[in-house]
Amino acid sequence: MEPVGRTPLNLLTPAAVPAACTLPTVEQPLRVSEFDVLFKHNLISIERVADLQLRMVLIGDDVEAAARDLCDRESRCCSFFTFAIDRSGDEVTVDIAVPPAYLQVLTAIQIWATSSMGQSSMGQSSMEQTPRP
Repeated sequence: MEPVGRTPLNLLTPAAVPAACTLPTVEQPLRVSEFDVLFKHNLISIERVADLQLRMVLIGDDVEAAARDLCDRESRCCSFFTFAIDRSGDEVTVDIAVPPAYLQVLTAIQIWATSSMGQSSMGQSSMEQTPRP
């Protein structure tokens, strides 16, 4: 797990998130870790569909239930987020929207998700291709 101090969420100013987020400070590293796992293992694309809206496409077993649970918990502590989740075949689309005051938060999430996307599978495939002595 990457230390919370190194996540791209550091792009968020203390005034932008802590005042609006009601998640207790001690629980924040766990929540960051949950999103990080989702991005690394299940995220296959991310697109900025509007200035204030991101669209993420996820795949994987039980990813819809996991995404719904995580987004539900996140919207309870950060009420400025609006999440919309839809399934089409094997893909789960998660739209994240924010009001203008939270544009910086959405940008930080986009940078974080993009940098994490597919890291798990890339590491596994390169390991599988390495011949063993």
